[in-house]
Amino acid sequence: MVNNSVRLSKYRIPEADPEDGVSYASVSYTRKSSRKARVYAEFQRITNQNLLNTFYAAFDRHLPRLMAIFRQKASKSGKTAEALAEILKIHDEQELHDINTRCTSVIHALPVYLQEDTSGFFRTCTRY
Repeated sequence: MVNNSVRLSKYRIPEADPEDGVSYASVSYTRKSSRKARVYAEFQRITNQNLLNTFYAAFDRHLPRLMAIFRQKASKSGKTAEALAEILKIHDEQELHDINTRCTSVIHALPVYLQEDTSGFFRTCTRY
C-alpha cells in the first residue's frame, strides 16, 4: 500500500482520498478542520450554495419568531421560564438592539428552551 499522506504539524492528512480522488491537504492542517472543509465542499457540490451563508440567512429569518417563542415561554412559571426571563432581561437592558445582540440572545436561549445542559455548550473567554 502506498503512503499518500503529507506530514503537516503533528497530524498526517491524506493528500488524496482514494475513493473520490479529491485533494484535501491544502485545505487544512488538522483532520477535524479537513472534515469540516469536506462537509462544506459536499454541501456546495450538492446544493450549489454556501453552507454558512445558507445557515446564517435561515437563522436571521427565524430570529423574530424564536424571540417571540422565548418571550412567551418566559412569561410562564418554572425553571426554564425563569432562565429564559433572565436571558431576555439581559437582552432588553442592552442599549443597542442590532442583529448581533438578537443572535446572541437566541443562541443563549435555545439550549435553555430545549432543556439541554449548557455547562459545556459555550466557550467563553475569561482571560481578560
